[in-house]
Amino acid sequence: MAQDWRSLKQKRESGSPFAKRNPPPLPGILPSTSVLIEQAGEEQGQDGKGKVKAADGAEAEDHQHHHSPSCGHPGHGPRRPSPDYEDLPQSLSIECRPNRGRGAFAFNAIPAGTTIISTKPMISVLDSKHLAQYCSFCFRSPSETNTPSRHLLQCARCKTIKYCSLECQKADWAAHKPECAALRSAGASDSDKKLPGAPVRALGRLVWLLAKEKGSFTEKQIHALQSHRADLAEKQKEELALLSMHLGAYVGSEALAAAGLQSGEGMLDLCSRFISNSFALTTPYLTPVGVSISPLVALFNHSCFPNAVVVFPSYPSATSPSPLARKHMKVVAIRKIELGEEVVTSYVDLTEPGDKRREELAERYFFECDCYLCGLEKDKDWPDPRKALWCSACKAKVKFPNEDGVIKCHDCGKREVVDQKTLVNALEEARETLQHAISIQDTSSPYLHIFAVLSATNAYVLCSLEPIQAINMLVRIVKTLTISHHFGPPCAPKLAVYQTLFPLEVANAAHARQPSSTIGLDSIQTLHTSLGLLFPYPHPVRAIAHASLIKLKIASLHPEDEASFWKDRTEVGKLMKELGQCIAEVEGVFGKGVVGSELRALMETLEEGWMRTAGGRGR
Repeated sequence: MAQDWRSLKQKRESGSPFAKRNPPPLPGILPSTSVLIEQAGEEQGQDGKGKVKAADGAEAEDHQHHHSPSCGHPGHGPRRPSPDYEDLPQSLSIECRPNRGRGAFAFNAIPAGTTIISTKPMISVLDSKHLAQYCSFCFRSPSETNTPSRHLLQCARCKTIKYCSLECQKADWAAHKPECAALRSAGASDSDKKLPGAPVRALGRLVWLLAKEKGSFTEKQIHALQSHRADLAEKQKEELALLSMHLGAYVGSEALAAAGLQSGEGMLDLCSRFISNSFALTTPYLTPVGVSISPLVALFNHSCFPNAVVVFPSYPSATSPSPLARKHMKVVAIRKIELGEEVVTSYVDLTEPGDKRREELAERYFFECDCYLCGLEKDKDWPDPRKALWCSACKAKVKFPNEDGVIKCHDCGKREVVDQKTLVNALEEARETLQHAISIQDTSSPYLHIFAVLSATNAYVLCSLEPIQAINMLVRIVKTLTISHHFGPPCAPKLAVYQTLFPLEVANAAHARQPSSTIGLDSIQTLHTSLGLLFPYPHPVRAIAHASLIKLKIASLHPEDEASFWKDRTEVGKLMKELGQCIAEVEGVFGKGVVGSELRALMETLEEGWMRTAGGRGR
């Protein structure tokens, strides 16, 4: 475990002011639970964004906010699970607590690595920019399917939604049928500007589901989701009204009436529930590709120190007879959860410093987080790696200065005075440059795929001048923050720079057919090390970075000659050992999903090669 997390444990167990706060569960997944959604006017060329999250699912009439949990025993025995949720396990109890709304509590002890919930999202749709790259049922890209053609089949009617196979198309037809007619009416195939954004398309599917399931538990679950319509600022109310207006134009008055949404208030509440309770739909590699709605998973409250994460470790299957084959959304425990302890996930990007996280939580979710991490960040002696500087003398972490600009290293004792405003401006300028670097290259291409970008497939030959320009901009950010201002790698947005830089470097090298496979190795190594300071073992974000790192290490060992690779048995043995550790880490947070299967296949290849070449080494 990284030194930062050992120091956190010591602080908690000592007599520090935070010793009686929640025990520090592991941080949750990054942007998966706080993905940006397109605003209602996407079809008119607008690109404004709004956050979506995993909500607590509090009853609408309760109007409770999603405060951070007081982990541990609740003071009385948990109740039995609610019968309204088909996939709710016996290990969880849904309870309503004062000032919190509903939440999920452990009915018995849950070991770390346990898949607490396996469920199929009620609704899932791809972002508009991904409709041409992924199947709209199983969410695979063509390169990830087993079909020989390696291309997607287009719906012959709407000419907008695509599938990887006839089986996927048939499996999605019940949900796509009314959508297909609406897309044709909107003229989505004629122009991208007429294509409704993901929020409108997701809400459309929700409206048609409500009309079909009138009076059922499905309707009850949807209406039980928290609506923050009454809490919105004026600008947010205007955006909500715009989303509602576009939804009405998309689905039509007949569908709204069938769903019981004739009133404007009903439509506004549905839109508010969507914004407050949606999840980022991701691939098994944590690449965000769309948006999902699951009232069951939305029951979990927030903590910046969560004890569980929401992941999509596999793809839904259209052909398997097993009901579990379509339940690709999982909630996994990332530490041991005690009897009666609340199970919590994170709604925000935990690589961001506390002020940014709390600002988003207050603006989007209308509560102030008081979890262990948020309290610890107020400790004047703790240098949060998300916002820490490096000591210019000993390279130890130093707490970000106050307005007086004084920084003091607790390791070597060196005291310096810096201009705080200069540091703040440097961080903001870096954020703006990062966004520009991302915008000038095609974010719908596989360049930002942090894991599969290493696969041997011709899907990664789309490089142009834009990624090269982006790489140069990102490298300049790293140099400026490191050399001029002494920010450490885990600081935000420097960590996000490495997350973006690594796949760009590898994809660019693959396109240029550069012989060296070490390109990108420094970036992914820095990324993996930095994530280790923020996310203790095991964690899905760290596990995916580790998987990328070990694959690139294997590819960079004597790439010019296979014989030389196997002769270097000491290094191959070390890589196989690390690969085994990586498999354990990945399967500890994802189970035996897609990523774990790929790593095991790689291990089998190495073991076969090891045994095949052992004879020449006298083994």
